[in-house]
Amino acid sequence: MLLEEQPILIEQVCAGHLHEPLKEPFLGMKTLGDMVVFHMNHENFHMGIIKSMMQTLLKNEA
Repeated sequence: MLLEEQPILIEQVCAGHLHEPLKEPFLGMKTLGDMVVFHMNHENFHMGIIKSMMQTLLKNEA
């Protein structure tokens, strides 16, 4: 599976299930929707770190 295909697959699998409770709460998250929001925020954090690293590397090359 390509990275570009992941959002479509996630949307298909999660459709209609976001309010369903998890079998056990995890880090304060109680529903599938909570987990999706956490995952999106976590990925954005990683993207921010990668962007910062790239800017630092490009700045040092100049």
